[in-house]
Amino acid sequence: MVTSLPLHSIIFAAMLPKMKERILIAFHTQRLNMLSLFSPNKAAISAYRLFITPPPLINPIEAPSLPEAEPFQLKIDGLMAQGYRWSPPTGGKNKVLLVHGYRSQALKFEHMVPTLLEKGFTVLAFDGPAHGKTTGKHIQPFNYMNMILAIEEVEGPIYAFVGHSLGGLALALTMEKIAVRNKRKLILIAPATETHRSFSNFFSIIPVNEKVQKRFREYVEQLSGFSISFLSIVRILQNITMPVLWIHDKGDSVCPLEDAQPLIDKQLPYIEFYLTENLGHNKIYRNPEVVRRIAEFINNPSSDIF
Repeated sequence: MVTSLPLHSIIFAAMLPKMKERILIAFHTQRLNMLSLFSPNKAAISAYRLFITPPPLINPIEAPSLPEAEPFQLKIDGLMAQGYRWSPPTGGKNKVLLVHGYRSQALKFEHMVPTLLEKGFTVLAFDGPAHGKTTGKHIQPFNYMNMILAIEEVEGPIYAFVGHSLGGLALALTMEKIAVRNKRKLILIAPATETHRSFSNFFSIIPVNEKVQKRFREYVEQLSGFSISFLSIVRILQNITMPVLWIHDKGDSVCPLEDAQPLIDKQLPYIEFYLTENLGHNKIYRNPEVVRRIAEFINNPSSDIF
């Protein structure tokens, strides 16, 4: 006999994750503000640890849906990284790496795979540190970058890199480290353009006083050895030259398009901008037209030339 839950139970079940998150946010906000009364430094360090610790995924995908998928693992910097490979029947002419953003996972990008397979590419994707089935507790641009560099060393050379949100920033940092960028391609989808924006977003969710926010930024600079302005895709793409397709929605409220405006204004010949409307920060990478545009850019030999 099939039974169904009452409507109010279904609504409550859907609201439950959001309720839990609100309770956790209120708890962490109160804890950090109390700690700041005694030690702004300790409050800043605690806030940073919270910032780099991703919460559990909502509705995680447990297994690939495509029969071509080949799950495998790589040991990288003490982490067991979960990866997936999709190969066309004829053998891939080049490799494409898909890099997800914060609080996401590799399999959320599996919808891109069939279009890339049709073009003859082998596709790779990995769960980032502390995401999906990859081990670890923390994720930040540099440990994500180190993972990508290790994947390139084992699986490379990778021809095209596709990154969303935080994955876009990690890829940009990676490109600075890769010595040979000739005839490679970088696709950025709603990337985390300026790190100061990510910090502002964090403190809009978990508000703490200005003193703690200042110490937080100083602590990040101390750990990384770089200023916050160094963690900027605008800075990076002015210092490296390679074919870039930058896809962004005009209404993105998480990573606003205005952060990319300095690059748009420069009209650099190796960067192509493709702007969308009404897709926001997350719908954009699922959009069929966006996927088609990405595949065409990767497959088009003329985009190697700038």
